[in-house]
Amino acid sequence: MKHTIIFAAVCCLTLFAQRAPILAAPANPRPVVVELFESEGCSDCPAAETLLASLIISQPVAGVQIIPIEEHVTYFDNPVHWVDQFSSSQVTERQYDYSAAFKDNSVYTPEMVVDGSAHFVGSDQSAALSAISDAAKIAAANVRLSLSGGAGDQITASISIRDVPAMIAAKKIAVILAITEDDVSSNVTGGENKGRVLSHIAVTKSLDFVGYLMQSSNDFQTTLEIPKTRTRHPLHVIAFLQDTQSKRIYGANQQPL
Repeated sequence: MKHTIIFAAVCCLTLFAQRAPILAAPANPRPVVVELFESEGCSDCPAAETLLASLIISQPVAGVQIIPIEEHVTYFDNPVHWVDQFSSSQVTERQYDYSAAFKDNSVYTPEMVVDGSAHFVGSDQSAALSAISDAAKIAAANVRLSLSGGAGDQITASISIRDVPAMIAAKKIAVILAITEDDVSSNVTGGENKGRVLSHIAVTKSLDFVGYLMQSSNDFQTTLEIPKTRTRHPLHVIAFLQDTQSKRIYGANQQPL
Protein backbone atom coordinates (compact mmCIF):
# COMPACT_ATOMS: atom_id res chain seq x y z
CA MET A 1 0.00 0.00 0.00
CA LYS A 2 1.56 3.26 -1.10
CA HIS A 3 0.12 5.18 1.83
CA THR A 4 2.10 3.22 4.42
CA ILE A 5 5.22 3.96 6.47
CA ILE A 6 6.87 1.35 8.63
CA PHE A 7 9.65 0.65 10.93
CA ALA A 8 10.84 -2.91 10.70
CA ALA A 9 12.45 -4.76 13.54
CA VAL A 10 15.33 -6.16 11.52
CA CYS A 11 18.39 -7.64 13.14
CA CYS A 12 20.72 -5.22 11.40
CA LEU A 13 19.00 -2.36 13.22
CA THR A 14 20.99 -3.26 16.33
CA LEU A 15 23.86 -1.52 14.58
CA PHE A 16 22.06 1.78 14.96
CA ALA A 17 23.63 2.46 18.33
CA GLN A 18 27.09 2.56 16.76
CA ARG A 19 26.68 5.86 14.95
CA ALA A 20 30.31 7.00 15.18
CA PRO A 21 31.78 4.37 12.84
CA ILE A 22 28.62 4.30 10.74
CA LEU A 23 28.93 7.97 9.93
CA ALA A 24 32.61 7.88 9.06
CA ALA A 25 33.11 9.84 5.84
CA PRO A 26 35.94 10.85 3.53
CA ALA A 27 37.81 14.11 4.05
CA ASN A 28 35.70 17.14 3.10
CA PRO A 29 32.63 15.13 2.06
CA ARG A 30 29.54 16.71 0.53
CA PRO A 31 26.76 16.32 3.15
CA VAL A 32 23.45 15.11 1.72
CA VAL A 33 20.34 15.04 3.91
CA VAL A 34 18.14 11.94 3.51
CA GLU A 35 14.70 12.20 5.13
CA LEU A 36 12.39 9.24 5.59
CA PHE A 37 8.70 9.87 6.32
CA GLU A 38 7.02 6.90 7.99
CA SER A 39 4.87 5.61 10.86
CA GLU A 40 4.84 2.67 13.23
CA GLY A 41 1.26 2.13 12.11
CA CYS A 42 2.28 1.30 8.55
CA SER A 43 3.29 -2.14 7.34
CA ASP A 44 5.12 -1.10 4.16
CA CYS A 45 8.01 0.69 5.83
CA PRO A 46 10.36 -2.01 7.17
CA ALA A 47 12.11 -2.23 3.81
CA ALA A 48 12.56 1.55 3.79
CA GLU A 49 13.93 1.45 7.34
CA THR A 50 16.39 -1.25 6.33
CA LEU A 51 17.48 0.77 3.31
CA LEU A 52 18.06 3.88 5.42
CA ALA A 53 20.16 1.81 7.82
CA SER A 54 22.25 0.38 4.99
CA LEU A 55 22.86 3.85 3.55
CA ILE A 56 24.10 5.10 6.91
CA ILE A 57 26.24 2.05 7.59
CA SER A 58 27.87 1.77 4.16
CA GLN A 59 27.92 5.43 3.03
CA PRO A 60 27.89 4.03 -0.53
CA VAL A 61 28.32 7.22 -2.61
CA ALA A 62 31.93 8.36 -3.00
CA GLY A 63 32.64 11.83 -1.61
CA VAL A 64 29.26 12.05 0.16
CA GLN A 65 28.27 11.97 3.82
CA ILE A 66 24.65 10.86 4.17
CA ILE A 67 22.89 12.61 7.06
CA PRO A 68 19.65 10.79 8.04
CA ILE A 69 16.47 12.30 9.47
CA GLU A 70 13.63 9.89 10.23
CA GLU A 71 10.23 11.57 10.57
CA HIS A 72 7.06 9.93 11.90
CA VAL A 73 3.78 11.30 10.59
CA THR A 74 0.48 11.42 12.50
CA TYR A 75 -2.10 10.31 9.92
CA PHE A 76 -1.87 6.65 10.96
CA ASP A 77 -2.60 7.54 14.58
CA ASN A 78 -5.91 6.75 16.25
CA PRO A 79 -6.15 8.95 19.37
CA VAL A 80 -8.67 6.56 20.94
CA HIS A 81 -6.89 3.23 20.38
CA TRP A 82 -3.22 3.76 19.52
CA VAL A 83 -0.74 6.54 18.67
CA ASP A 84 2.78 6.23 17.27
CA GLN A 85 4.82 7.57 20.19
CA PHE A 86 7.33 9.14 17.80
CA SER A 87 4.78 10.88 15.58
CA SER A 88 4.61 14.66 15.33
CA SER A 89 2.15 17.08 13.78
CA GLN A 90 5.15 19.24 12.84
CA VAL A 91 6.54 16.34 10.79
CA THR A 92 3.17 15.77 9.10
CA GLU A 93 3.01 19.45 8.18
CA ARG A 94 6.55 19.24 6.81
CA GLN A 95 5.60 16.35 4.53
CA TYR A 96 2.55 18.26 3.27
CA ASP A 97 4.82 21.25 2.56
CA TYR A 98 7.01 18.96 0.47
CA SER A 99 3.94 17.62 -1.31
CA ALA A 100 2.91 21.15 -2.27
CA ALA A 101 6.41 22.04 -3.45
CA PHE A 102 6.58 18.84 -5.51
CA LYS A 103 3.05 19.49 -6.86
CA ASP A 104 1.80 16.12 -5.59
CA ASN A 105 -1.86 15.52 -4.85
CA SER A 106 -1.29 13.56 -1.66
CA VAL A 107 1.23 12.32 0.88
CA TYR A 108 2.30 8.71 1.35
CA THR A 109 4.64 6.48 3.30
CA PRO A 110 7.33 5.35 3.16
CA GLU A 111 8.57 8.45 1.35
CA MET A 112 12.26 9.29 1.07
CA VAL A 113 13.31 12.86 0.28
CA VAL A 114 16.93 13.57 -0.69
CA ASP A 115 18.28 17.09 -0.02
CA GLY A 116 14.74 18.44 -0.19
CA SER A 117 14.54 17.76 -3.91
CA ALA A 118 14.18 14.19 -5.19
CA HIS A 119 11.39 12.11 -3.65
CA PHE A 120 10.33 8.50 -4.16
CA VAL A 121 9.10 5.36 -2.39
CA GLY A 122 11.43 4.96 0.56
CA SER A 123 12.42 1.37 -0.15
CA ASP A 124 13.71 2.08 -3.70
CA GLN A 125 17.47 1.59 -3.38
CA SER A 126 18.24 2.46 -7.00
CA ALA A 127 16.32 5.73 -6.76
CA ALA A 128 18.05 6.57 -3.48
CA LEU A 129 21.56 6.05 -4.81
CA SER A 130 20.80 8.01 -7.97
CA ALA A 131 19.23 10.90 -6.03
CA ILE A 132 22.12 11.09 -3.56
CA SER A 133 24.67 11.14 -6.40
CA ASP A 134 22.71 13.88 -8.20
CA ALA A 135 22.34 15.95 -5.01
CA ALA A 136 26.11 15.93 -4.48
CA LYS A 137 26.59 17.70 -7.82
CA ILE A 138 24.61 20.77 -6.69
CA ALA A 139 26.60 23.65 -5.20
CA ALA A 140 26.18 23.97 -1.43
CA ALA A 141 27.33 26.30 1.32
CA ASN A 142 29.89 25.33 3.93
CA VAL A 143 27.89 24.84 7.13
CA ARG A 144 29.87 24.68 10.35
CA LEU A 145 28.21 23.55 13.57
CA SER A 146 29.58 23.53 17.12
CA LEU A 147 27.89 22.64 20.40
CA SER A 148 28.63 23.75 23.94
CA GLY A 149 27.09 23.03 27.32
CA GLY A 150 24.34 25.24 28.63
CA ALA A 151 22.35 25.47 31.83
CA GLY A 152 20.57 22.31 32.97
CA ASP A 153 19.05 20.41 30.06
CA GLN A 154 20.13 22.92 27.43
CA ILE A 155 22.94 23.24 24.92
CA THR A 156 24.11 26.14 22.81
CA ALA A 157 24.41 25.51 19.09
CA SER A 158 26.61 27.86 17.05
CA ILE A 159 26.27 27.85 13.26
CA SER A 160 28.67 29.52 10.86
CA ILE A 161 27.83 29.55 7.14
CA ARG A 162 30.48 30.33 4.55
CA ASP A 163 31.08 29.95 0.80
CA VAL A 164 27.43 30.58 -0.06
CA PRO A 165 26.83 29.76 -3.76
CA ALA A 166 25.88 32.74 -5.89
CA MET A 167 22.96 30.74 -7.31
CA ILE A 168 21.04 31.00 -4.01
CA ALA A 169 21.80 34.66 -3.28
CA ALA A 170 18.32 35.77 -4.36
CA LYS A 171 16.47 32.92 -2.64
CA LYS A 172 14.87 32.94 0.81
CA ILE A 173 16.91 30.33 2.63
CA ALA A 174 15.94 29.14 6.10
CA VAL A 175 18.47 27.90 8.64
CA ILE A 176 17.02 24.89 10.50
CA LEU A 177 18.25 22.81 13.43
CA ALA A 178 17.09 19.27 14.13
CA ILE A 179 17.76 16.90 17.01
CA THR A 180 17.59 13.19 16.19
CA GLU A 181 17.71 10.13 18.43
CA ASP A 182 19.16 6.69 17.67
CA ASP A 183 18.65 3.17 18.95
CA VAL A 184 15.04 3.59 20.05
CA SER A 185 12.34 0.92 19.98
CA SER A 186 8.78 0.30 21.08
CA ASN A 187 6.16 -2.40 21.46
CA VAL A 188 3.53 -1.50 18.89
CA THR A 189 0.02 -2.05 20.27
CA GLY A 190 -2.03 -0.89 17.29
CA GLY A 191 -2.04 -0.26 13.58
CA GLU A 192 -0.73 -2.60 10.89
CA ASN A 193 2.30 -3.58 12.99
CA LYS A 194 0.37 -4.49 16.13
CA GLY A 195 2.26 -6.96 18.28
CA ARG A 196 5.69 -6.18 16.83
CA VAL A 197 8.73 -4.65 18.49
CA LEU A 198 10.08 -2.02 16.10
CA SER A 199 13.50 -0.33 16.22
CA HIS A 200 14.47 3.04 14.75
CA ILE A 201 17.38 5.33 13.96
CA ALA A 202 17.70 9.11 13.62
CA VAL A 203 14.16 9.74 14.90
CA THR A 204 13.27 13.43 14.90
CA LYS A 205 12.95 14.91 18.38
CA SER A 206 12.74 18.55 17.30
CA LEU A 207 12.89 20.81 14.25
CA ASP A 208 13.62 24.48 14.96
CA PHE A 209 13.80 27.50 12.67
CA VAL A 210 16.91 29.57 13.51
CA GLY A 211 16.81 32.41 10.96
CA TYR A 212 17.31 33.31 7.32
CA LEU A 213 20.49 33.38 5.29
CA MET A 214 21.72 36.97 4.98
CA GLN A 215 23.89 38.83 2.51
CA SER A 216 26.19 40.00 5.31
CA SER A 217 26.80 38.01 8.50
CA ASN A 218 25.76 34.36 8.62
CA ASP A 219 26.70 33.44 12.17
CA PHE A 220 23.84 32.12 14.28
CA GLN A 221 23.54 30.97 17.87
CA THR A 222 20.58 29.34 19.55
CA THR A 223 19.69 27.32 22.65
CA LEU A 224 18.23 23.83 22.34
CA GLU A 225 16.44 21.68 24.89
CA ILE A 226 18.07 18.28 25.30
CA PRO A 227 15.60 15.35 25.16
CA LYS A 228 15.36 13.55 28.49
CA THR A 229 16.38 10.28 26.79
CA ARG A 230 19.90 11.62 26.30
CA THR A 231 21.35 9.30 28.95
CA ARG A 232 19.89 6.23 27.23
CA HIS A 233 20.14 6.92 23.50
CA PRO A 234 22.65 8.63 21.18
CA LEU A 235 21.55 12.06 19.94
CA HIS A 236 22.69 14.20 17.02
CA VAL A 237 22.16 17.85 16.15
CA ILE A 238 21.78 18.63 12.45
CA ALA A 239 21.95 22.09 10.88
CA PHE A 240 20.81 22.60 7.30
CA LEU A 241 19.87 25.34 4.83
CA GLN A 242 16.55 25.01 3.01
CA ASP A 243 14.95 27.07 0.26
CA THR A 244 11.53 28.11 1.58
CA GLN A 245 9.98 27.83 -1.89
CA SER A 246 11.50 24.83 -3.69
CA LYS A 247 12.46 23.06 -0.42
CA ARG A 248 15.88 22.15 -1.84
CA ILE A 249 18.61 21.86 0.80
CA TYR A 250 21.83 23.78 0.05
CA GLY A 251 24.17 22.64 2.80
CA ALA A 252 24.21 20.72 6.07
CA ASN A 253 26.30 19.51 8.98
CA GLN A 254 25.79 17.37 12.06
CA GLN A 255 27.40 16.83 15.43
CA PRO A 256 26.81 14.18 18.11
CA LEU A 257 25.63 15.13 21.59
